[in-house]
Amino acid sequence: MPIYFISGGPGFGKTKLVEELFHLGYNVAPEAAREVAENDLRFKGKDIGKIEKKLFQDAIFERQKENFYKISDGGNQIVFSDRGFPDSVAFYRHYGLRVPEELLVWAYKFKSTAFILESLDNNENDSLRVESKEERLVIHEEISKTYDEFGYKIISVPKMLVEERAKFILQKVKNL
Repeated sequence: MPIYFISGGPGFGKTKLVEELFHLGYNVAPEAAREVAENDLRFKGKDIGKIEKKLFQDAIFERQKENFYKISDGGNQIVFSDRGFPDSVAFYRHYGLRVPEELLVWAYKFKSTAFILESLDNNENDSLRVESKEERLVIHEEISKTYDEFGYKIISVPKMLVEERAKFILQKVKNL
């Protein structure tokens, strides 16, 4: 099962792009952080800027593993994932947390192609994305470096409409 990761800084358009790919008929893995923030009672309804970061990152990693166990039954169908394990590594590091050894194993295990999105002009904050524009760019750089560090093939996705980004990615996948 080929898995392609959609990544980039917070608010760079990943979730909307993954939703577009889903509407085009592709299998997708949702963003674990959003699932945790919206469904885990330890975090649901809480100010994301004030929660305990290690507990939150650990919950995200556990949800990522659950999501990957679910999609691993997809046979040879293409899967697009809203973020990947290197994203989690980057967030642990960004918050000054020790990266769990198991997470490093998972990051290597799923080494593939990462589509790294360029920043959008109109990225907005929501209940999960509360970072300043400057912090988003710092996180974006950390994410890009982390995918590179783990040996993923990185393809930069330019700033364009979501439908155009989806076409761009699908064309790249076709040529891989």
